[in-house]
Amino acid sequence: PGQLASYLSGLLIGHELRAIAPADGPLHVMAADGLADAYLSALQSSRQPAIRHAEDAVAQGVHRLARARGLPV
Repeated sequence: PGQLASYLSGLLIGHELRAIAPADGPLHVMAADGLADAYLSALQSSRQPAIRHAEDAVAQGVHRLARARGLPV
């Protein structure tokens, strides 16, 4: 079961990365460690530069936007 899950995850990541247009600069990866590792490995295999960010970067960004707009947080 674990190997099948990894295989399927790899297929999905590969399909997703092939579906996006080539980037002029590095892609930004924000995910939990295991998932980020899989994306970074796939990106490295395709010679696409990438920058890894902390998995909570999205939540922190949304929180900062909400505060900046005076929304209750």
